[in-house]
Formats: sequence, C-alpha cells, structure tokens
Amino acid sequence: MLVADLADVEAALVTAIGSALEIVGNGPNIGGSTLRIYRGWPTPAGLQADQLLGVTNISIFSVPGSTKNTTRWGLQSAILANEISLAALVEGNQVKLCGVPLIGTLTGVLADGVPFVHLSTVNESADVVAAILADKVRTLRPCALNFNCITIPGSHQLIARIAQSVTILQETQRQSQDIRVSVFSPTPSGRDQICGSLISSISQIGFILLSDGSSARIRFHSTASFDDAIEASIYRRDIVYNVEYGTTFLEQLPALLFGDLNINSSAVFA
Repeated sequence: MLVADLADVEAALVTAIGSALEIVGNGPNIGGSTLRIYRGWPTPAGLQADQLLGVTNISIFSVPGSTKNTTRWGLQSAILANEISLAALVEGNQVKLCGVPLIGTLTGVLADGVPFVHLSTVNESADVVAAILADKVRTLRPCALNFNCITIPGSHQLIARIAQSVTILQETQRQSQDIRVSVFSPTPSGRDQICGSLISSISQIGFILLSDGSSARIRFHSTASFDDAIEASIYRRDIVYNVEYGTTFLEQLPALLFGDLNINSSAVFA
C-alpha cells in the first residue's frame, strides 16, 4: 500500500502551519484576523465573503511543473517502532487481558503445549479478544469466559504472551515539489504580521511529519507580495517552500509468539 504522496505532504503542511501559528481549525487570531488554513486555491467569491468577516485565508497549493525526481538510493527500508498496549496475566488456570489491543497485536495462549492465537486487524477491546480466544480454546477443551478473563479448567501449564506485528516502511523513490503558501489578508499589516510569524516558525523545524511515519524535508524557496487586488481590500503574499519526500510502501510482518524447537533431539515448545 502506497502511503505517502503529494496529498499527504500538503495535509502535513496544513498541520505544520497551524501548529506554527498555534491555531486549530479556523482559529483566532494574528494581526486582528481569524485564520483559515486549507489545501487548494480559494475562489474570488469566498475571499470576498471572508474579507467582510475579517478572515485571513492561508491556502496550500502545489506549484505546477516544479516536481523533480531526487531518487539517489536503491530501495530503503526501516522498521517503525510499535507500541504494545495490551498485557496478559496468568494466575493458575486463568488468563486475564488488560489494556487496549492495537491493530497488528498478536495475543496468544499456550495451554498444555497447544497454542491459541488471535491477530487484531481492527480496533478491538480486551473483552473481545478474550472472547475470540475462548472460542478457539473451546474447539478442543472446556473453557469459561468472564469479560476479559479466560479460565481453562484442568490446565497444567498455561502461558500467555503478547506481541506486536513489525511494521516495515520501504521507500521506493524520492521527489521534490515546490508548494505555494498564499496568505490572503483583509489588511496589509495583518498580512505582514502573519507571514513574518509563519516564516520564522517554519524556518526552525526543517522537517514535517507525514501520515506514514516518514518525514519530508522543507526548505524556504522564495516569497513575494501581490497588491493587485487592493481595490477589493485583499492583500496577498506568497511563500514558496521546496519539500522533498519519499514515496513509501508500508508492510506489516507478523511476530512469533510460540515456536516448536528441537534441542538435543528433544522437542521443546517455547
């Protein structure tokens, strides 16, 4: 599954600009103006309506024809850190699950050498995972379920383990893209104040985080003011950034909970 492309970069830049200006959604306020940040190019009618309300538009729009292939390595792979938020506690012939399983969580019970394993592929609760495991155990032996607690009567050796699938991020190519950040303000002073704050803040971060866990390098390219719409009291300034990012592929590899080993000609289930 390809998970990083230009749309992700533009969305990440919207988030980065919002954080740089410390706003969420359409929030107040710099230079006496409410700020609206979004992807795409604004319509004249929308700008006119917002100007009457004292709203500053900040649009993020890719510059056509500015894409460059910057691939300089072969296939690159990295293992992403995975968080385990589920625990399994064994007391006698009972297994109790605590926490919240994430997508890709492996939950396993080894009852007298027989494994029962469940892989969470959607958001589930500990109760749901316990119920699924209990159903699997019941196909071979008696089993009782009480919410997140599994009881296996008569079991002599009970082991419970939790593991998380390993997520591999592979980069197949790289590219750079110029992205225009355009500020449309009702006043020239408001425009200048917003742009000054924005340039100063973005210059300190260097990289923006993308949805797949990779980062895109962001560098200042150019800036210019446009007052050709001054008769409509809309004052514009463009800030162009060059963003370099990788096209990536995300893959999950399952983890091993229990293994059938052979040590000194003796079978060992671990």
